[in-house]
Amino acid sequence: MKAPLMQFFIAGTGKGVGKTLVTQAMIQTFNHAGYQAVGYQPIKFSSEESHSFYYDNITTQNVSLSFLNQLQINPIKCDEKSIFQAECKLIDFDQLSQPLDQLRQHVDVIMIDGVGGWFSPIGPQQNLSDWVIKEKLPVILVVGIQKDCINHAQLTAEIIRYKGLILVGWIVNRINPGLSYYMETITLLNQIIKAPLLGEIPYLGYTGRQDLSRYLNLASLISK
Repeated sequence: MKAPLMQFFIAGTGKGVGKTLVTQAMIQTFNHAGYQAVGYQPIKFSSEESHSFYYDNITTQNVSLSFLNQLQINPIKCDEKSIFQAECKLIDFDQLSQPLDQLRQHVDVIMIDGVGGWFSPIGPQQNLSDWVIKEKLPVILVVGIQKDCINHAQLTAEIIRYKGLILVGWIVNRINPGLSYYMETITLLNQIIKAPLLGEIPYLGYTGRQDLSRYLNLASLISK
């Protein structure tokens, strides 16, 4: 009997906190556990230069699945500046949902990579989180450890729950190796965020195509 589909939206406390890196790590972890896991990036902004390398790694993770093409894992590409222009149009959420529906028919796990923070705009009066709420996706929060991350993490976790979504866990990404009170920050976050800590990714610099699964513990998700 085929295992029930698992799908998770990877939200972040802001831009550049490591959502795509975590997406890659989770794909690897589920694949090692015997699941067929894929990454899905509904929207990619062309100005996300720091995103490009990790996005390519997500693409590489999906290469063995012959039924996939680029549009199925990244249906919309646009210039980030366009969302501030008067002629920018609302994105039809069906453009995001239809490829996701197709993936759901073929795989066991789908990791959905977000953009920016929870309220980062993707168009006029439109956020990607509006689509997440429409799809009722379980959420995993990526907390990039930096100044003011406690504030950002608590606000994001609270709004996720306020919107009626399930926060299934959170993951630490050490994006600032020189930050003071690193462990103290994680300890406090563990008291504030009412969801299990699923992993801690250290500062890695250039990751290449290394296996990141050793930094995660997804037993609470895989055993369900």
